[in-house]
Amino acid sequence: MNQVKEIKLLNPRYLIFIALSILLVSYAMYQARFIIQGPQIRITSHTNGLTVGGHLITLEGLARNVAWLSLNDRQIFTNDKGAWSEKLLVSEGVSVVTLKATDRFGRKTEEEIELVLPTERSQLN
Repeated sequence: MNQVKEIKLLNPRYLIFIALSILLVSYAMYQARFIIQGPQIRITSHTNGLTVGGHLITLEGLARNVAWLSLNDRQIFTNDKGAWSEKLLVSEGVSVVTLKATDRFGRKTEEEIELVLPTERSQLN
């Protein structure tokens, strides 16, 4: 009787069904990795503490899995590949730039950098 059950479990149809089920679950987990990770943002054009040469700069970066993206609490938009680019006026001294993102599930992330624009007095000395 045990031999009959073993033969039924090793039936090629069952093995194919099990293999396809494992593949389907693996593929679903692979595709869900970005949802599991949450929003991801990065400023690519400037680094923290960078000294800039003028008042007008262009900040650029990448965003993935975001439903809402803001730069200094002003909404910005990405292209279809997740890249964004915004012009920003920097005041003399230290300017703090804050990039915030929220995904469709309400999870939030934030990246903050400081940019330095030397004052005219410090340029004369």
